[in-house]
Amino acid sequence: MAKFLETFGEYIGDAKLKSTVENGEIKSASVDIDSRSLELHIFFSDYVKKSFLKKLKADLIDVLKLNTIKLTAEFSEDAFSDKCIPDIFSELKENIPAANGFLNDAVCELKGDKLTIALSHGGGEILSSLKCQEFISRYILKTFSKKIDVEFTGETQVSLDSEELTKMQEEFTPKVVEVPEEPKKKKKRTFDDLPICLETQKVILGNPIKSKPVNMSDVSQMDGNVVVYGDVFSF
Repeated sequence: MAKFLETFGEYIGDAKLKSTVENGEIKSASVDIDSRSLELHIFFSDYVKKSFLKKLKADLIDVLKLNTIKLTAEFSEDAFSDKCIPDIFSELKENIPAANGFLNDAVCELKGDKLTIALSHGGGEILSSLKCQEFISRYILKTFSKKIDVEFTGETQVSLDSEELTKMQEEFTPKVVEVPEEPKKKKKRTFDDLPICLETQKVILGNPIKSKPVNMSDVSQMDGNVVVYGDVFSF
């Protein structure tokens, strides 16, 4: 595998970032010129925090003038430790937003191939129903090639007035947004076959016109009151 810095090192100006990703090796890379996108799969022997990977993506997009970068990071089995847990929780919350809040202040204990997560605010039953244990196990297996069993302990129930439950309900309760009704536009009274618009008429003498004018040649004695139109020569 090619060393990551041998290919992309010249595009990384941040010295700390550069030293953090120096052990990276490119497993695969593909470029789409038309969409100006790049896909990278990088293997690191040591763990690189999610914040550094986000900065790496942002810097490469800026320097290389790309639209998007899909960066997949993979780490050695030995790189997995309890220091990786915050980033794993972050991935869980992004993929299963309903878990947000229940993992706050959780105490994690890693012994061998078992990760025990002691909850401080309850919600174990909800997290289990959302298959959060399975998600964490799959993520660790995919990212670190390490099989870990996950168990939630501590407060598994959650009270109805729990702040975490309230936040979850607020986030997933559809919000009804009242859209103000547009005022009905008054339909203009026009006569397509006549050069007259009743909305723009100007009354000089008499009453406003309310009925359609007719040709004088079509008026008969039986019509009663009628409206006619024509040019005014004098007034």
